[in-house]
Amino acid sequence: MKTRFKILATLGASLLGLAAPAQAEWQVATAKHFTVYSNDTPANVQAYANSLARFDKAVRVLRGMNDAETPDWQRVRIYVLKDGDELHRMMGEGSENIGGFYRPLARGPHAFMYREGGESGQQKLVLQHEYTHHIQLTTWTGALFPRWFTEGFAEFHATAYAQPDGSIVFGAVPKGRRYGVGELNLMPLERVMALNPGYKDGRSGDAFYARAWLLMDYLTFDAERRKDLAAYVGAINNGKSFDEAAKLIQPGSLSDLRLNSWGKRPRLPSAVVPADKLTASQVNLRAATPGEIAILPSLIQSTIGVNKKTAPALVIKARAAAAAFPNDAFVQNELAEAEYDAGNFEAAGAAAERAVAADPKSIHALIYKGMAQTAALKKAKVTDAAKWQAARRSFLAANKVESENPWPLQAYYESFEEAGEKPSANADNAILYAQALAPFDDSLRIPSTKALLRQGKVAQAKSMLAPVAYQIEEKDSDSDALYLRKALASIEAGDGPAALKIIDEAEEKAKKKADDEKAKTDAKAKA
Repeated sequence: MKTRFKILATLGASLLGLAAPAQAEWQVATAKHFTVYSNDTPANVQAYANSLARFDKAVRVLRGMNDAETPDWQRVRIYVLKDGDELHRMMGEGSENIGGFYRPLARGPHAFMYREGGESGQQKLVLQHEYTHHIQLTTWTGALFPRWFTEGFAEFHATAYAQPDGSIVFGAVPKGRRYGVGELNLMPLERVMALNPGYKDGRSGDAFYARAWLLMDYLTFDAERRKDLAAYVGAINNGKSFDEAAKLIQPGSLSDLRLNSWGKRPRLPSAVVPADKLTASQVNLRAATPGEIAILPSLIQSTIGVNKKTAPALVIKARAAAAAFPNDAFVQNELAEAEYDAGNFEAAGAAAERAVAADPKSIHALIYKGMAQTAALKKAKVTDAAKWQAARRSFLAANKVESENPWPLQAYYESFEEAGEKPSANADNAILYAQALAPFDDSLRIPSTKALLRQGKVAQAKSMLAPVAYQIEEKDSDSDALYLRKALASIEAGDGPAALKIIDEAEEKAKKKADDEKAKTDAKAKA
């Protein structure tokens, strides 16, 4: 906490016997599964992080989940903004109804929340929903779950609340969904449990979440159905279709009528995790450094995302914030990212070099150093394999620093695609290992499928591609879903080369479309 009080104010407070008020400033709270960045008072941030740590522990106790400390790269970074207006301004148009979000990425999962609503308000529900996704994805790694399970699981745990004795209760009906929970006709169970429920508006979306919560509640608290749920998930992960797996739930026990009857009970069951089971991991709180305070607004915007219009403005702010901290790795890392996003690859490389000098083991710095080099080579249309190989050394160096971190492996593989080269055998193995380390990042599934097809592992390619092939809504003939499903059909027919050709041609088509759009934009800018 900084003490920026004038002498008179300090003297006045001491004469009155009053402590000076705590000032809001960026704080960093770290536990074994997450890190929180929040511009608030130390007491508020400590309470926020402690509450989340106890929730984390309660979910793991309730579900019998592993509680081993996760590596630093896998800890979810939670950025807590001032209010919804700040979040929506950073996200841009169309984000007005978003209360927070979570992204499970190989480079490091992160989530965005805001303080408005208080500890017991709607934001706590959103936080616990999104954080439950993180627990599920990083604990039950590699398992395939239908969408109703993933969202129902998150909704079920989101409503957990603490009692005065320190225990935590699960099973409360989600606020705002009571009507949907008890209404039979909003969305039939068959559609809820489908591979793609296809909700496209607010009303059907609310219905899906309400019914998914109710289904999870039913299959959690009904003793017999709990066994069926385990069999259902096991069948899906052993190659059964969702429809086939659903048949394992006792006939007659799973129907719209039965589910509706469960939801209309005057009192739904609950589960209590006692306080003595909630010895949470220690939460370490510290004040952000001056460099972190200066650069965090830029870092948060970079992490949320920028585009061609917003990246140039952001890099100007990042440069101004970073000017006083040339030897601060945290600051220079963000500057490197901002410069890279703005297309200033030489400047990005220089910032990354400064970050490496300040912290030779910075994975972020080493990767952005390599990315700046490969981007510059691509921009100059360099085809010299030796130069591309030299640029990849930074990714190899990052891998040596932390061999179990998926990001350097992903960057190494992607450098071959950037160069327009067929990935080497080592590159294919790298993306497959990255996917094994971060199975929660669906963006790794398509390149991993291609790697498996090149290796002739068609059966494994089917398991790798199926989750994403059916999770994307089919809208038109150019949709991602259509080409992925065509590729999956070829895989199921045993024709790996045909599947690989379908994916390669679709990606080449998408690349050409993006290049054409960029050329049009550049032409307009010059005019």
